[in-house]
Amino acid sequence: MENLKQLQPLLRNIELIDNKYKILREADAFNIFTILRYGRDEVNLHSQFIGHLLNQKESRKKENEFLKAFLKICRIENFKTDNVKISKEEGKIDLLIKNDSQAIIIENKIDALDQDKQLEKYYDKTPNTIKVIYLTLDGRPPSDPSLGNKKDEIEKILLCLSYKNDISNWIDECIKIAALNPPLRETLFQYKKLIGELTGNTMNEMEKNDIFELLTKYDNIVSAQKIVENWNYVKGNIELEFWRSFEKIITEDEFVIDPKNKYSLESINWRNEKYRKPPEIGLMINIGKIEEINFNLYIQNAGAYCGGIIVGIRIYGYPSNEYIANDKRYSTLKSVVD
Repeated sequence: MENLKQLQPLLRNIELIDNKYKILREADAFNIFTILRYGRDEVNLHSQFIGHLLNQKESRKKENEFLKAFLKICRIENFKTDNVKISKEEGKIDLLIKNDSQAIIIENKIDALDQDKQLEKYYDKTPNTIKVIYLTLDGRPPSDPSLGNKKDEIEKILLCLSYKNDISNWIDECIKIAALNPPLRETLFQYKKLIGELTGNTMNEMEKNDIFELLTKYDNIVSAQKIVENWNYVKGNIELEFWRSFEKIITEDEFVIDPKNKYSLESINWRNEKYRKPPEIGLMINIGKIEEINFNLYIQNAGAYCGGIIVGIRIYGYPSNEYIANDKRYSTLKSVVD
C-alpha cells in the first residue's frame, strides 16, 4: 500500500503534463486526411498516399528521391531506381514496386486480417521479387497461414516495417526533401500527425522533455519502472473484467456460452506477451440450430491482428463453410452477413 501511495504523485504530475499538451493538440486538430477519408483506411488513404509519394518526382533534380529515401529506410541497396513502376492493387497486391528486372511487394495491414496463403499467392505471381515488406502499425510479423507453403522462401526476403517507426522516419526524410515545396511539405506534416494518432505516438519533443525531467527527479524513475513491469498484468486483468461483465449480461438473457471457445486470463496474458499467433479471446454464443448445423455468434478481441473487436457467425456441422453461402436454404442469412 505504501508503494501505491508513492506512485500517486507521479501519476498526477504526468496527468497534468498530458492535459497541458492535450489543449495544444486539440487547438491543432485540423487534418485533411481524416476530413476526406477514414483515418484507418488502408487502401484508399494509406496505400494511395504512400504509393503516390513513391512515384513522386519532387523536381527534375530530385527524381525518385522519396523512393530512394524509402529504400534506405528499408536497407535495400541493390534495387535499381531506373524505369520504376509503382502499382496499387495489381493482382490484389497493396503496393508493388518494380523495375525491368526486380520487384518489391508491400502488404499494408492496419485493420485487415491475414488471409490464408495471402503472401504465398503474391510471391508466386510476382517474378524477381527481392523483398516482401509486411507493413503494420507496430511492425508485427505475418501469420504462418499467410506465408503458406512458401514460408521458408518468403522469410528469407521478408521485412517487417512499422508505421510507428519506419514510415514515420521515412516521412521525416520526405519532409526534408520537400523543404522548398510548402504545399507538399505541410501535407507530409499532417500525414505524420495522423500516423502518430494511429500508433499512440502523439507527443511532441516538448512534452517528451517535460516527462523526461519529471521521471529523472527524485525516485520517480524507480516508480515508473514498477508501472512498466506491471503494465501487462494490469491490462490483462482489465480485459478479463470486461469479458466477465459481458458474459454476465449475455447469460442473464439466457443465451448459452460455448465453454470451449471462451476467454481466460492465461490466453489474455499469453497474447500480451507473445502475439505471433494470438489466440482467439472472447465469447462464442450458441444462437440456433437448423437440422444438424449449429450457428454461433462469436465476439472476440482481434488483438495484434487489427487491434479491434471482431463480430461474426461461425457454423459447425456443415461439410464446408466455403459452400454454405451457395446453399439456397441460407440465402437470407448470406444477405445479412454480406
